[in-house]
Amino acid sequence: MNRAPNSLAGGFSAERVILRSPPFGGWRPAEKIPPYRAAPAWPCSWVRADSLPPAPAVIAYRCTFNWSGGRLRLHVSADERYELWLDGTRISRGPERGDKWRWYFDTVDITLPAGPHILVARTWHLGKSLAPWAQVSVQPGWLCAPDDPALAPLLGTGAAAWTWKQLDGYTFINPKEQPGATLGAGALERVDGAAFPWGWELGKGEGWKPVVASAPVASGFYLYVYNNVPWMQPAMLGSHSAARWERAHLACLDDNPADDKYVKDRQCGAEMESWRAWIEGRGTLSVPPHVTRRALLYLGDYICVYPSIVVSGGCGSCIKWRWAEALCQTPGNPGDKAPRNEYTGYHMRGMGDEHHPDGGARREFAPLWWRCGLWLEINITTGGEPLLLESLSFESTCHPLPRDGVCETSDHQLNSVLSICERTQQMCAHETYLDCPYYEQLMYAGDTRIQALLGYVTTRDDALQRKALLSFAHSRHNGANLPTSNNPAASGQIIPTFSLLWISMLRDYARWRDNPEFVTSLLPAIRGVLEQWFTFLDERGLAVSPPGWNFIEAVYNDGVFPGCETGSVNASLNWLLAHALSDSAELEYQFGDADVAARHARIGRRLLGAIDPVFWDETRQAYADDAAHTFFSEHAQSLALLHPLLSVRRREQLAATLFDGGNDFIRTSAYFSHYLFLAALNAGRSDIMFQRLAAWRALIDQGFRTTPEYLGRTRSDCHAWSAHPRYHLASGLLGPEPGDWGFASYRLRPSIMPFANLRVRMPHPKGIIEVNADCDSRQLHLRGKAPAGVPGKLILRSRILEIQAGGEPFIFKLEQSELNHVYE
Repeated sequence: MNRAPNSLAGGFSAERVILRSPPFGGWRPAEKIPPYRAAPAWPCSWVRADSLPPAPAVIAYRCTFNWSGGRLRLHVSADERYELWLDGTRISRGPERGDKWRWYFDTVDITLPAGPHILVARTWHLGKSLAPWAQVSVQPGWLCAPDDPALAPLLGTGAAAWTWKQLDGYTFINPKEQPGATLGAGALERVDGAAFPWGWELGKGEGWKPVVASAPVASGFYLYVYNNVPWMQPAMLGSHSAARWERAHLACLDDNPADDKYVKDRQCGAEMESWRAWIEGRGTLSVPPHVTRRALLYLGDYICVYPSIVVSGGCGSCIKWRWAEALCQTPGNPGDKAPRNEYTGYHMRGMGDEHHPDGGARREFAPLWWRCGLWLEINITTGGEPLLLESLSFESTCHPLPRDGVCETSDHQLNSVLSICERTQQMCAHETYLDCPYYEQLMYAGDTRIQALLGYVTTRDDALQRKALLSFAHSRHNGANLPTSNNPAASGQIIPTFSLLWISMLRDYARWRDNPEFVTSLLPAIRGVLEQWFTFLDERGLAVSPPGWNFIEAVYNDGVFPGCETGSVNASLNWLLAHALSDSAELEYQFGDADVAARHARIGRRLLGAIDPVFWDETRQAYADDAAHTFFSEHAQSLALLHPLLSVRRREQLAATLFDGGNDFIRTSAYFSHYLFLAALNAGRSDIMFQRLAAWRALIDQGFRTTPEYLGRTRSDCHAWSAHPRYHLASGLLGPEPGDWGFASYRLRPSIMPFANLRVRMPHPKGIIEVNADCDSRQLHLRGKAPAGVPGKLILRSRILEIQAGGEPFIFKLEQSELNHVYE
């Protein structure tokens, strides 16, 4: 079982730490390295099995050593993944996901008593067909380097006496073999307890063989590129989430009827209490021979966990897990989902693992990777002997986002919406941002821009935002010279429009966080991306849709709107480029090169001048997406309204059409409603946002515990791009929002609110900005406080009021007529 950081086990403590400077800064190899060879940056090297088993394979690496006592720091990594065990206790998992340009390692501080000890790493490589889509591989292997180079002969790979053995008993299942299961999240597991080498974590068993060195840890582009350590992430949460687990309950227990449908009155009533006690950790449970039992657990909230079951006996038994975001209404159609909090009359179709006990005592079965969902089915079939269920546990895993920000209203249902937005945000934040935990587990630039904004209003921790910006910058090593659509990933997929959103993502960061050195370091990458886009400009100055998946939103033709086909022109795509050019010009003027800024601004103005003649439709008073004016979307109108250089006349025309025209435009769904909400709030039309929030309110009645990929019929029930109402209610409706670079000042822009109270605590680089708004039919009372030295402005319909930077509370009494601000 895993222990929480700092916990004592076997007389030692171990804790994952974050380095602020690279290790081995003063170390140099003893021999002279020719300039045409990669120079080792560490005193240890990667190692691998001397006869590397083909993928998929699970391999253990072992090192026994005698320690004099005291503190020990280790730097460890693996390809593809690892778990590190010390004297039979797991002390670390990793490495966090990166790509071959930024391969991560973990640092563990250990306080260890004198005497003999054993380190064992369980590593695995699944290969292209079974590895998660987000998992990159260079060459399977293991790396362990003590921080003190003098200890390399004792513990370091390539120097100490490490050995290896393959861990048998694993069969990896392609998720496609399970109806309704996940895809992209990696293989599922079948473990044969009779073939499994129990005790491996203590280095037991025969067949350990010497390792061979495979590659140095190099600082150049040689296999694994040396990582820039300050951007290491903290360890994922590694302890039981008791508050969540207490909400889980046994919904149904039956003997697996042939029709597979859960029926409440068919439960094994006499056994229910025994099963419930075991699930709640109040005792063990013996399952008799030659029976089948299905236990359906409603988990109370969406969870991402490492599950574990400990059993004894039960040779010939089979334990199957099935995780799901919802049950389904018809067995042959997993996409036909039931209400998320109901099971009676519905079917379980989900992903999961399979375990076959060997009859031994206290056998722990746990998958190598975490699982997720809202529902869990445990299906147990016993053979000729009883199976004793000892314990069931769930170890939560996600990025430990401190909850510094708060957004609460007097509307209780809306607070529930905010709650599921926050839960979605947490479940989609791991070693990187994820689009969704159940399916692809990929960090997409379009999704990530929204997730980053959510992060700014909920926590002061910006590690994930920085990692995302860097990851996409480093992903440009491809033939398209554009960031890949998702990274890290093995696919190399290009969504050209997402490269533009990545540029806007950096502008967001520069406004919300005070880190000018980091922003400046990424400007060369942004220049390179825009230079590639300039090759797509035609003689008019419009961007011709480049090769690739020119995704806008999957409300039409897989997100490819008319004109997004390669070689055509599309208004939404050109508006995205216009925003990227505007954002880049601002960044360059502030942090970079004024000449580059002027060039980008000039090209942006030419692009704006070319958009209207091609796409503006005077009859419809709106922008068509295609040059033939056959397709109109809310997407194009929203992006146009958000551009700072759109003329006042055009802005007024477009706002009237979009918000009051009764149009028949293609509507935004969960994802692109973010931009529609921004446009509405900037236009002083908070009523539009609240009308559209009805779709999010409906999620509460449908039993959702997270926000979905699409509004209506959806694939994923937990998708971070739809959690953006948390951002808009915290920042757009009232503020505060950055008024200058680095959040050096703030702005309040109060809009009309359909509730009596709004309370916001906004994380700020210097502390917290607090704002409370109480309103009635005539007035709005504002009170709050900002950190000392941070000035603010209150922007109203016809005047701007200064808020002093003394750190003292402020109070304003405003007439409702002063709200509903207009364009600035």
